[in-house]
Amino acid sequence: MSKKRIADIIINLIMFISTAYALLCYFLGPADAFGSHGVACFKFFTTDSNILVAVASLLCAIFLFKKTEIPQWVMVLKFAGTISVTVTFLTVLLFLAPMGVLKTGHFETVFLYFAGNAFLLHFSTPVLSIISTTILEKEYPISKKQSLCGVLPTLVYAVIYLFMVVIFHKWEDFYGFTFGGRYQFVPIVIIVMGLFSLILCLCEYKIMNHKVAKKD
Repeated sequence: MSKKRIADIIINLIMFISTAYALLCYFLGPADAFGSHGVACFKFFTTDSNILVAVASLLCAIFLFKKTEIPQWVMVLKFAGTISVTVTFLTVLLFLAPMGVLKTGHFETVFLYFAGNAFLLHFSTPVLSIISTTILEKEYPISKKQSLCGVLPTLVYAVIYLFMVVIFHKWEDFYGFTFGGRYQFVPIVIIVMGLFSLILCLCEYKIMNHKVAKKD
């Protein structure tokens, strides 16, 4: 078994274990800095996207350990999960954290988004997932058409968010996409997030398919 395969197995298992640990903390520990606790954690895209990539990572680790090829459907699932956690990471970095600083007036607020469970879900898993999918698993490429499946989790969640926040008023606008109750902005945000995830799909697909490695 090559060093690259071993490294990929370890990284995939780390992602699965760290996500499982983060979920246990939501149920067994106190609420996090954002008030998330228990089943309420599942309404956040952060949690859902990490679960998606964690399940795919476990499947990848199993096939890699068995020294068999990773099925294409697993790679499509892994790619979609990777795009989803990349959306999570960049949304936190470029939107939520800056908005938090603007609201509080304290730069230290940024660290709340990358502390405790948030470090695992907002940073380490997204980064490890990108490395694993686009670099270590180059030898299991997916088609460009299949890569577009990476947009689906973001779009599905965006539509659910629209219904739960704007139409049914069951959720508060915890992501701040209404910018203080301006509900007309939500459809615009959905379009922007869809385009954002599409760009990420194309970028990560290109990286994944650049100089495809030989199978060990």
